[in-house]
Amino acid sequence: IGGADSDRLFFTGNPRLKNTDWHCGISAPEYNVDPTYIPDDSFARIGSDSWAGVGYRRLGSYQVIVKEQNDQDASLFLRSGGLDGNGRAVFALTQGASGIGGISDKTMANLGDEPLFLSRHNGICGIAVSQVTQHAAVQNRSWFVDGRLREEADLSSAVAAEWCGRYVLCVNG
Repeated sequence: IGGADSDRLFFTGNPRLKNTDWHCGISAPEYNVDPTYIPDDSFARIGSDSWAGVGYRRLGSYQVIVKEQNDQDASLFLRSGGLDGNGRAVFALTQGASGIGGISDKTMANLGDEPLFLSRHNGICGIAVSQVTQHAAVQNRSWFVDGRLREEADLSSAVAAEWCGRYVLCVNG
């Protein structure tokens, strides 16, 4: 809650519920995080049900949800956490940028504190959020290698990692 304490596990991937994710809860009576306990009301529908979520990144006190690239719906959402009047955790969603989405969870990594992911038509993209307006923007970070990335016919098997202060992207083996 609030990004400082990673006290919930969020997950997605059900092919029948592409736009849905779930999170684990706090189990009683110990009141510890229990990754195997999924309350009935611990899900969220994120944007259009036509486009799947491909990954999550932490950005300050927000969780950024990256969905598949599409030209019809938002592809980035911001999730914030807090407590309601009864002390229960609540997670609010805000629609972010549209159009530029991710290819897969395997291409998501952080470079320093900037979340990066590979987009099918826009190369390696970084996510920036204005703390004033809470607006998420996607910015190209691979201008020098975009031409080479566009030559690759299939980027679906690409894998990325942060290594020694660099975003390393491996394509086609």
